[in-house]
Amino acid sequence: MKTYICFLFYILGIMNILTESSYAQWVRTNGAYGAAAFASKGSNLFAGTEGYGVSISNDNGNSWNVDNSCLSKSSVYALAVKDNLIFAGTSGSGAYISSNDGISWLAVNNGLGENAAVWAFAVIDSNLFAGTNLGVFLSTDNGNKWTPMNSGLTDLSISNFAVKGSNLFAGTQGGIFLSTNNGSSWKDVSSGLANKFIKALTFSGTNLIAGTSTAGVYVSTDNGTGWVEVNNGLANKYIEDIAVSGMNIFAGTWNGIFLSTNNGINWESVNTGLTNTYFRALTVNGGYIFAGLNAEKIWRRPLSEMIITGIEKDENNLPEKICLEQNYPNPFNPATAISYQLSAFSYVTLKIYDVLGREVKTLVAGYKAQGKYTVNFDASELASGVYFYQLHAGNFIAAKKLLLLK
Repeated sequence: MKTYICFLFYILGIMNILTESSYAQWVRTNGAYGAAAFASKGSNLFAGTEGYGVSISNDNGNSWNVDNSCLSKSSVYALAVKDNLIFAGTSGSGAYISSNDGISWLAVNNGLGENAAVWAFAVIDSNLFAGTNLGVFLSTDNGNKWTPMNSGLTDLSISNFAVKGSNLFAGTQGGIFLSTNNGSSWKDVSSGLANKFIKALTFSGTNLIAGTSTAGVYVSTDNGTGWVEVNNGLANKYIEDIAVSGMNIFAGTWNGIFLSTNNGINWESVNTGLTNTYFRALTVNGGYIFAGLNAEKIWRRPLSEMIITGIEKDENNLPEKICLEQNYPNPFNPATAISYQLSAFSYVTLKIYDVLGREVKTLVAGYKAQGKYTVNFDASELASGVYFYQLHAGNFIAAKKLLLLK
């Protein structure tokens, strides 16, 4: 009888393991607690933690080392890779550099201040930028010497950077600032943000994505000149970090992790398996997304469980220019179709006007991904006559005439 019961529990145990592994969900790794920053170099994934230094995995998170270096009791909130060097930013002892993949670290604080809190790094060519509680610092010699670069900054609490070409964006507790000259001067590009405490800042293609402390996610298609809120489906608007994989955007909030597969237009929760939804950092590496949770070990999940790859767009057939086509049929009664195409993710309006320039109907108003679109226009309530339709997408504006005959 005992043998039978033991065998039964053995079979049930195997079935339970198989059942659990069949579900698409997050899995907790053996990483250190409180990961607050990530960086990758070759096969190595680095995690900056709160109070445990830098942990390293060379097998996509299956196992992590224990930090026995001089950083082992430090809280590391920023990591960056430049050439063959790893840089770590700490909460109170400045910046460190490692030339041997994190085995040993050396403090590099000349001009930075040994008690500086380093929250972010950015690399542009040979220039290394550090975002601190004292503003932005630049090093052109891999951290041997730092120079403050704060002209135009009205808030010196730098929490994150984003880089696109020669454009350097700095997120602060008081807005977003842009420098086009390696930090020599900055201008505020925060107009349109309901909350200017920037917790996350990154690019998805040519779109700048900002995560705020209380107002959710915003998108700019023109380098910060204008911003539009994109929070449909977000259950919590306190954004801690954002990670991007292709056209897919992951937002970490105080209520878990959300995914948008259409540039932030819509969001859905992807929290299955998580036992704690208050997280600190996200990164995508080696086919996985990794999450550092508050007072928790590092979690990971395969991207393939959340992102459908079998129906991706055919890049060869995507429009390369914006175009507004003539409606068909024309003349029409009472309905006609209007087609247009977009060469990039844009905020789009398509409106109908009468001959006096008065707006009579809005057909489209919102973000659209790159692609081809057709909109039906029903003019049953309008009188016969000449009308115009206008497409406005980014900086593109075009209009065409249509004739309604009843």
